[in-house]
Amino acid sequence: SINQYPIPQPAPGTDELNQQLEDLSGDCGPLSLDPREIQTPLPHFGFSFLERITNHWCVRPHSEGGNKLGAGAFGAVFYGQLQGQLGMENCAVAVKRLNRDTPDIERLFNTEVEMMGLVAHENLLSLLAYSSDGADLCLLYPYMEGGSLQDRLACRLPNKPALPPMQRLRVAKGSAEGLLFLHQGCSSHTKPLVHRDVKSANILLDKNGEPKICDFGLVRLGEFRDGRGATVRTELVVGTTVYMSPDAMRGEVGPKMDVYSLGVVLFELLTGLPPVMDGEEGVTNIVAHM
Repeated sequence: SINQYPIPQPAPGTDELNQQLEDLSGDCGPLSLDPREIQTPLPHFGFSFLERITNHWCVRPHSEGGNKLGAGAFGAVFYGQLQGQLGMENCAVAVKRLNRDTPDIERLFNTEVEMMGLVAHENLLSLLAYSSDGADLCLLYPYMEGGSLQDRLACRLPNKPALPPMQRLRVAKGSAEGLLFLHQGCSSHTKPLVHRDVKSANILLDKNGEPKICDFGLVRLGEFRDGRGATVRTELVVGTTVYMSPDAMRGEVGPKMDVYSLGVVLFELLTGLPPVMDGEEGVTNIVAHM
């Protein structure tokens, strides 16, 4: 019932891994835009299997006994459980179902699958498996009981209390450490990886309140110059406006654009204010407000 292909291979060496990351670094995304030709050690699950574990994509909210956890611009996320697959018994998972009709979705999907098959850190959300053989493309993650940082700060989740000051500090520290891993390079990657969409909606909390940065479809490989992360130019400006630095708006891609975005998240953690708000003079954002 589970179609697991390609068979997971040993992790590539540093030189091979760097070449794979180079292939992901351009504005055109990975070399192959066909999701059936993805190069990754991650297992592939059949679409029909994911359909079963999500109760046939039940759209009733999970908080009301259904399976739907939320929805965004690219698709919806559903709750499911593994029963021994991947060596996990009674393991809760979140299945992101991406609409194939969304523009550029194959490139975003391929980038996340190939990149997250190569790097791992305790403050980056693990990608467990993927699916590309069905009506839509799917990504399989561990279920994060704490929800998104954005929802927790807005107190949108039932039975989830407001985040106390020390937990907010832990979220800030863990998020910074996840970005540091991406930016500094290590044994798994010797050039900085720039996330390009750091925001409170893309930071999830596990059951212990530890943060996990997610959504790696826009990641781009950067450069080091004189031992520091340097800026490269792009014609494709992407991101979420309120979190984007002036440099990012000009098409300059580098680690400092993520640091600026994290600064906006810190404003949210410190004030509890939303990133965009209605004021006396109309709609404003948290940066302008501060």
